[in-house]
Amino acid sequence: QMNSQFILVFTVKNEAGALAKTLNIIGSYGFNMRSLRSRPMKELLWNYYFYAELEGDINSNNGIEMLRALQVFCDKLKIVGTYTI
Repeated sequence: QMNSQFILVFTVKNEAGALAKTLNIIGSYGFNMRSLRSRPMKELLWNYYFYAELEGDINSNNGIEMLRALQVFCDKLKIVGTYTI
């Protein structure tokens, strides 16, 4: 059976609980996180880009709804790749 995955790049507001809210949204829509990495943003001190590898079909209704919900907490939000293993 094919397993869909995708990579999401996002930033969150620099405030307490912002990353936790984002991760809770991802989980509540049934997407399993395989990895999460952070990279500092060159232009803003103490701000980070997050790279999340997630299992599931981002083009499903759940995926589309999840992206809508994430836009509330994420300043930047982008899918940088989808693949099947």
